[in-house]
Amino acid sequence: MSSVNKKILKLFLAIMFLIFVSVSTANSVRVKADDNNKNFYISRGEFANILVNLAFPNWDGPKEGDNFFTDLDEPSLNKDSILFLYKKGILRGYPDKTAKSNKSITYFEAFALISRTLGVVDISDNDNNGHWALTYFNVLKEEGFLKKGFNEYENKIITRREAEELLNKIFSNQGDAQDLVIDLIKSKNMLKSYGRKDIYRVVLEKDGQAYVSIVEIYTKFLKEIFHQIISMKSFDTEDFSEIEIYADKNYNYLNVVSSKNKDNCQKWIKIKSTFTNSINFPMFVEHFDYSKCLFRLEKEDSQEGLTKLIYYVTDSSNQDIKTILEKIGVVSQNTNQQDVNFTVEKIRGEVYIDKTGKILKEAYELKIYINPLNRITLNGLSEYFEIGEDGEFEIPEEVRNAPLMDI
Repeated sequence: MSSVNKKILKLFLAIMFLIFVSVSTANSVRVKADDNNKNFYISRGEFANILVNLAFPNWDGPKEGDNFFTDLDEPSLNKDSILFLYKKGILRGYPDKTAKSNKSITYFEAFALISRTLGVVDISDNDNNGHWALTYFNVLKEEGFLKKGFNEYENKIITRREAEELLNKIFSNQGDAQDLVIDLIKSKNMLKSYGRKDIYRVVLEKDGQAYVSIVEIYTKFLKEIFHQIISMKSFDTEDFSEIEIYADKNYNYLNVVSSKNKDNCQKWIKIKSTFTNSINFPMFVEHFDYSKCLFRLEKEDSQEGLTKLIYYVTDSSNQDIKTILEKIGVVSQNTNQQDVNFTVEKIRGEVYIDKTGKILKEAYELKIYINPLNRITLNGLSEYFEIGEDGEFEIPEEVRNAPLMDI
């Protein structure tokens, strides 16, 4: 064999060796990706599927209905999840009516889906200088879920590992937490002797002017009825008023004594049940529908035996928000629904539970835009306590025999 042929053979063998190494390396990388593909990107459909199963553990699969997207023809778990999130207003799709379920999802797209699941509504459109994802980023950053700055996430793709870690961090305990808090709320609402003190600060920003008021409600259950003293102070006018209310568990009896008009106030009134449906007093109300919340259970403090449960209200329609505001006396029942457009910026709360399962206190925050320039901000605190021996109480005969009033 000539020297030239030997050189060609050596070159050929070297090339074949390099090809072999390249193929082997590619195969090893492929195996590694299969075994540990969490460092690779995750698609929009895969992200939606994980989000649905973590945040909505009780969802019962796809519902019959229209396929809203032109590129979701083939049946798949991702398709069902995408349509589920679309119907809830969480996933919006693209202007060309495609879902692009196989496209890699960006950080900002992931933040948007998570935040909307937590009940956060994007308001950045009201600010021409605001990035479309800024609201979502700020909420997750404020809650401690994100470690980097805004610019570090921009135009970048999230990996499967990062997506799973973030979703599990926020939603993994949601199912257990929801069962826990619903049981506690049911227990709290049982007719028994306990006390509760509510203090909330309401700021109504209307036409550029802020109106601030403080409402303090002291409630005691007294066997078959409860007694409330409601104190209200308005900082913009320095007005102060106090109302005293007695009512049974069905609100059939009402005693209203106003500090402003004690002489002219009829002490005991037996009222029709229709009246309590429209009364604008914050009478022993539950501020939120816990069945519509997502929950995140904090680690229990072994020394104090306290558990902190953070909740976010989701799926709140305009009517739900209007009902909440009516109950706490911020919006009148006379307001027509079509005249009021509520946009929820954030509804968030914390419930503190002791080791026996008793609720000790609850703090909550609610921010709402109305029509959409005016805003209501409400911060409240509810504390629960045993009322002791003074829980013994008999409904007075004058209450039982009070005249029926159609007010």
